[in-house]
Amino acid sequence: MREIILTDIHGCYDELRSLLKEVDFGRGDVVVGASDAVDKGPESAQVVRFLRQLDSKGQLIRIKGNHEVKFVKFARRYKKDPQRALEHNYAQHMLKTLRALDDSDVEWLSQAALWAPLSQFNGIVVHAGFEPGMQHLPPAGAMADSEIESASTLIYCRYIKNGRMVRLGSEDDTCQFWADTYDGRWGHVFYGHQPWLQDEPRLTINTSGIDLGCVMGGRLAAAVLEGGKVHYASVPGAQYASPYKKEAK
Repeated sequence: MREIILTDIHGCYDELRSLLKEVDFGRGDVVVGASDAVDKGPESAQVVRFLRQLDSKGQLIRIKGNHEVKFVKFARRYKKDPQRALEHNYAQHMLKTLRALDDSDVEWLSQAALWAPLSQFNGIVVHAGFEPGMQHLPPAGAMADSEIESASTLIYCRYIKNGRMVRLGSEDDTCQFWADTYDGRWGHVFYGHQPWLQDEPRLTINTSGIDLGCVMGGRLAAAVLEGGKVHYASVPGAQYASPYKKEAK
C-alpha cells in the first residue's frame, strides 16, 4: 500500500485527476489529507463527489482544512438566513458549490480529523501547523467544527511570534514560519495551507510543505510514501485565485 499525501485542491478537479494519474494511483493506494478541497477553484462540487467515492472505497483518510470550516459555516448560515449568508465575502462562489451538493455532502465535509498518522513513514499529516509549545495532539478521529476551537492552530497556523500563532495579515518581519520552529516531536510533518509558489515542496529536516499554490497558477503536489521512503510529484495548475500576499521565504 502507498499513501499519497496531498492538500489544497481548492476545486481544481482536472488537476487532481491529473496528479493521481501522474502517480499511478491504484486500488491498493490511499489518499491522505485532501484538506481545503473546496473554494477558489472552479469545480469544488466535483472534487467533493470524487473524494466521497474514494472514501466509500476505503481509499481516503481526510483531514479538515480552514476552507471546509468556512464552507460548512456558510452552508448552515444560508439554510437559516440566506440574506445574511450572502453578505459574506465570496458568498456567490460558495453558493454555486452549495447548490451542486446535498445535505449529506455538507455533513461529510464537516466531519474530518485534524491530523492523520502515517503507516508508511514516521510522521503525520496536518493542514496547517503548530505553535511551538503544543504538547499534545487532539484525538485522531473525526471532529465536528464545534469541537476544534482548542486545536485550531492545526487548521490556521502559519506564522509564530513569541511562541503564539499570529493571525493572517498581522505577521511582520519578527515572525517565524511555524515549520522553522518545529522540533520533530511527532515525527516528520507533511502540511499544506501555506502556498509556496515554487516548483518543489518546501522542505526542512522535520517538515514538508506540499501546497504549491495550484489554484494560484502554481502546481498541485503530492508526497508519495511507500516502505519508509518518500518521493514528490506535481502537475501544473491554472490561476483561479490571486496569490497570498506574503511570498515564500
